[in-house]
Amino acid sequence: MTALSVQRVATEANVTKSAISYHFGGKDGLIRAIIESMAVKEPDEARMAVGRIEDPAERFHAFISLYLDRVRTNVNFRIAFALGPTEFNDEKIRVSARTAMLDMEALHLPLGDPSVGVLMAVLMSAITGLAFNYRSRSAVMDLDACFAQLERAMAPVYLEAIAAAGRSRG
Repeated sequence: MTALSVQRVATEANVTKSAISYHFGGKDGLIRAIIESMAVKEPDEARMAVGRIEDPAERFHAFISLYLDRVRTNVNFRIAFALGPTEFNDEKIRVSARTAMLDMEALHLPLGDPSVGVLMAVLMSAITGLAFNYRSRSAVMDLDACFAQLERAMAPVYLEAIAAAGRSRG
């Protein structure tokens, strides 16, 4: 999706730009409202869709499928990203890409392997999520235990990626 302006959102919603400013205080308020709407609405949908499935593997698959579909089709995701300042997003992407490359090199992971990209995305998302939760719940959250659990969960995936990279080289 190309860059999206508040004016374009107003036009699509059949309201004036000033109405968006009045109700949301401008672009930042609109983005915040979209994200808050997603945070309230979407977990309930996920619980309803996934919670009734008995088999754990099928339940996990349904959960992943639900979010895959959301990322592809949910207008809230597209608007939230499109309304962000392009210059900031471009710079943030450049910094994130450079950091990810350096992290993969430090872990001796092959840069072009899609499974490594997934591994790093999951790992960094988990770290970011833990950092966010720790900031809001530090009094009740055992950060060391959480990171130890993350390491236990991700180490086998990392070791398999290293083994696969060695097999493909040799």
